[in-house]
Amino acid sequence: MSRHPCTTTWKLPDPAREALPSPLLRTNLRALCARPGRFEHHLMVVARIGDDRLECPTASEPLYFAHENLSDEWVVTLPTGNAMLDAFEPRVFIQDAASGEDESRFVQRTLELVLHPYGHLHWPGRLRPPYAPPPVPPGMRQCGLTLVYCAAVDTPPRDDRPLRIGQGLEAKGKGDPSVPRAHLDLTREPSGVVGRVGDSRLELLVAPERIAPARGGYVVVLEGEAPHHPTDLVFIPESASMSGHGIARALLFTSDARPAEPPPASWAEVPPAPFPPLPLGERLPLPFETGGIRLEASEPGFVRMHVAGSSAEVPRHWAARFFFRWALHDYRLGYVETYGGLYVDDRPEPPRIGLRGGAFVSIARDALPAVVEALYRAVAPEGYVEDPLP
Repeated sequence: MSRHPCTTTWKLPDPAREALPSPLLRTNLRALCARPGRFEHHLMVVARIGDDRLECPTASEPLYFAHENLSDEWVVTLPTGNAMLDAFEPRVFIQDAASGEDESRFVQRTLELVLHPYGHLHWPGRLRPPYAPPPVPPGMRQCGLTLVYCAAVDTPPRDDRPLRIGQGLEAKGKGDPSVPRAHLDLTREPSGVVGRVGDSRLELLVAPERIAPARGGYVVVLEGEAPHHPTDLVFIPESASMSGHGIARALLFTSDARPAEPPPASWAEVPPAPFPPLPLGERLPLPFETGGIRLEASEPGFVRMHVAGSSAEVPRHWAARFFFRWALHDYRLGYVETYGGLYVDDRPEPPRIGLRGGAFVSIARDALPAVVEALYRAVAPEGYVEDPLP
């Protein structure tokens, strides 16, 4: 298969390998995220049970926005098969949503699961001023891979969510001990439930003999051998089952209340861009104004953004990334914030664009696509490209 150039060192399964017996369906998360045309930091949905879901984002650069979760988010860093990439240890920051102040932070290694708790902001990776994109030598840019278990609608946490810190991980975090926290090494944990959202659950399986969820489910292979490959994703329809032969460790996404839905369209095709990404299409010169937001040239790499009487210096590169990702997710991310205090909030109607500690403008949902694309094309710096160069 042709690959995205930032995934050339990932170890992918043989595309010609034999399919699993019917009615099982299988894809591979590395293969899905290695397809040309996909975008970084896209919470691509790969499995659904009602409003609960598994998402699979990839990235070769730090996340450039903080996200206030619509539900608990249980996040696993997945192996790529590249030993150097898989040894990377990103730092995750949990913040108070009202103040934006850090509450806790911790290091997350490959095949560790961490909780991004409901009602808090989380920011995996964060740059300091002047927020310049990290330099990567030509030909060296490579992506990491992540699995996210969460809900698509506001879903307060359950009373029985598994809040626990695994053995040997106690010293990896710092901060407010009252902030809900879970941090597990999935290579060492015994079988059991490791995450809950709504009426679904995420369960760790260790050397299972047979996997037979009553309402169907999805299996994510973490460690295994033929006929399986690490990061395989298998759909088990309701009333079906699969052999555990070859699986050393896996995650099972299932629910006792609702059947697992068939695989989403992302298995067959790369989700499309919301509009032509730069360098396609025109850039809009500064100063520029739309939707009650005015952009003016500032010091190199920054733009001065005016929103209803308040203003802030916002880094142009990350603001462009930020607006494109909001559009890529159909303006349904909840509350997200990037450097300089620029935020969007699509929970109220109409959605808002504003500055932390300042004012906001409300923009009707049917007007959002035109306004956001215009802001994207005006705020992006000279030479900006949406897909990072390898």
